[in-house]
Parts: sequence; C-alpha cells; structure tokens
Amino acid sequence: MSSLSLMHIAKLANGGLRDALSLMEQCNIFASKEITIDSVKETFGEIQDTTIIEMVNAIADNDVKSLLDVVSAEYQNGKSLENISMNLYEHYKKECFANQSVDFAIY
Repeated sequence: MSSLSLMHIAKLANGGLRDALSLMEQCNIFASKEITIDSVKETFGEIQDTTIIEMVNAIADNDVKSLLDVVSAEYQNGKSLENISMNLYEHYKKECFANQSVDFAIY
C-alpha cells in the first residue's frame, strides 16, 4: 500500500482511526492485488485525476458540451454528482493554495 493511498484513506476517514481501518478493509476487499490510490478512489466512487483534468480543461476552454459529456459519463459509471463536484472542488482548492500569488485572506 502506497503512502499516497494511506493519506487519502486518512482524509476520507477525517482522521478517525476506526473509520480508517474500516475503509482500508473495504479497499482490501475490492482491490484486485495491491491497494493503490486509483483503487481507493474507485472503491469510494471518486473520479480519477485524468478525468478531473479533462473537466478543468473544458472549463478553461469554456466548452460546456465537453464538460457535460465528461460529467454525464462519470454519472453513468456510477459516480455521484456530489463526488464529482467535491473532487473538482478539491482540485481547485489545491491549485489555489499551491499558487503563492493568491490572496488567502479571501478564503
């Protein structure tokens, strides 16, 4: 199990040890061999990083049709709209805080 997978499970568990153990057990059941970040995301209905990048590019290009196509495909694959929007929000949040020129007082 990679450290990235463990960190993601801890984030999903909101720091709760019992919750994290339960989430790890679920990942162990659903993962084919090794528990990776992709298998953790798949287990809990999160979208992959490449899909997030597709959505970000569609937003940057003002391409509503492409954005809705990606969201629709993820929804058809069983991802909830809540997870899709939260994953996109988390991506933008990371990008904002990684950018030193952002005025953090507004957050």
